[in-house]
Amino acid sequence: MTQKASAPLNIPEYPYWKASQLEVVWGAEDTRYLPMSKAEAVTIMARLPTETAVADHLFGTGSVPGDLMAGRTSIEFDDDVSPQDIWDTLHALLTSFGPSHEVKIATVAVALYRWFPPKA
Repeated sequence: MTQKASAPLNIPEYPYWKASQLEVVWGAEDTRYLPMSKAEAVTIMARLPTETAVADHLFGTGSVPGDLMAGRTSIEFDDDVSPQDIWDTLHALLTSFGPSHEVKIATVAVALYRWFPPKA
């Protein structure tokens, strides 16, 4: 019996952006989110179960469950980007009143996947 090659995840690109102080306080603008429907967001969340769990945990508690992100390293960020800047951007995405909860979580899951890629 031969095994089928696994289908590619088809996860969209999501480059890092630095949240402004207004976005940190009031949430990200709608244009900061991946353009997708609620159904597309659910599909992405199913493709990224670990990142989705982290995004849900961040949304609910404001902290990262270390065991889920263990062993990951970040992409190369510019020298002027601090860990606090990354946290502020994720916080801005999670606290916005704009898109649906699913789109928020899916966008953060993609950000985590792209900014802190899983080991191959």
